[in-house]
Amino acid sequence: MIFLGSFLYALPVFVLSYIINASELKEQIEKISEEFEKNIELNNSDKLVISRNWEFRENFANLIKAYLVSSILEKFGFNGLDDIPLSKIKELKQKFYKKFPVESNRIDVEIGDRGIEGVKEYLTNEFRPYFEIVREKEKEKEDRGLDKRVFFAHAGFPYNVIELKRENNEIYIRIYNKNREDAENYIINSLTQFERS
Repeated sequence: MIFLGSFLYALPVFVLSYIINASELKEQIEKISEEFEKNIELNNSDKLVISRNWEFRENFANLIKAYLVSSILEKFGFNGLDDIPLSKIKELKQKFYKKFPVESNRIDVEIGDRGIEGVKEYLTNEFRPYFEIVREKEKEKEDRGLDKRVFFAHAGFPYNVIELKRENNEIYIRIYNKNREDAENYIINSLTQFERS
């Protein structure tokens, strides 16, 4: 659900962190489908009666959705990453969110000169929370806890959700573990169109 929600809400760091291997999902789908078929009974006493002892629910539909999105992303060269190069985020935005002006603009603002690229000179070769880097640059920001509105408004790039480092002139991003669980819960609890049970 975190992966699907991340894709739906255009949260690139979370999409690339939570992408699920499509072949693993396909295997699960096939196993469930086989069990479903095994639990169909035909009774031919007086008239033909077909009994299905299992039923597909919304969770199975979500598994299929996750498989479809994963397989499409994989076909475009995207796989799960812990340390995500900024260039991969730009590529994801270009290929999947470019035609959605609001989402595309949000991502551009967060990764551009007013965002991540604007702190490039303050990055080292070790991950540090974004808020520490901005604090160093602006001498005023502090970690005030994670806010749901800020999380979505900043496309999953708020100061206290990610960590940054620079290696060989590439900026790398990863989720800041301190606020990971809160971010995951925001994504899951914001999904109204998917059944989460």
